[in-house]
Amino acid sequence: MSTDYHFGLDADLANKRAALYDKDLENDSRAWIESLTGEKINGDFMAALKSGVILCKLGNKIAPGSCKSSPSAAPFIQMENINSFLNLCKKQGVATTDLFMTVDLFEAKNPNQVIQGLQALKRITTGGKPTTTAKSAPTPATIFDTTSKNTTSFCSQCGTKAVSGARFCGSCGTAI
Repeated sequence: MSTDYHFGLDADLANKRAALYDKDLENDSRAWIESLTGEKINGDFMAALKSGVILCKLGNKIAPGSCKSSPSAAPFIQMENINSFLNLCKKQGVATTDLFMTVDLFEAKNPNQVIQGLQALKRITTGGKPTTTAKSAPTPATIFDTTSKNTTSFCSQCGTKAVSGARFCGSCGTAI
């Protein structure tokens, strides 16, 4: 019997996170991890990653010997595995805003952030190529300043102002 009850604001926030969850990005992340590790991830994606062992195998494929993992049913060991992977992500240059917290994965608090962190690591390790999903890529919205004849680009996906000369949004990875 599950005791994961949500009422009031907690329920609203949980419902919003669930509505924003992108199954296409999950499938893309799953395929990327499977292609690098050579292991098939069956069933619930977050449950498969919860022990941190698969994440550490992924990390060791990216940077050999960088992630120490111990297969264990003990929650503390599993959280250490996840933390080891997160440390690798930081060393690889994943922005702290893209990283997830251990509880986001271990307690399934924020699966969207877990996917965002995996996608950020993928972008870095594949040379900054954005993820392609079944959804059509948005076109950037550009605002023209008529007084100085400069252009300022904004990401049409998340609305973040683009850094001058950037090809991809620093927040969501969308092509600009």
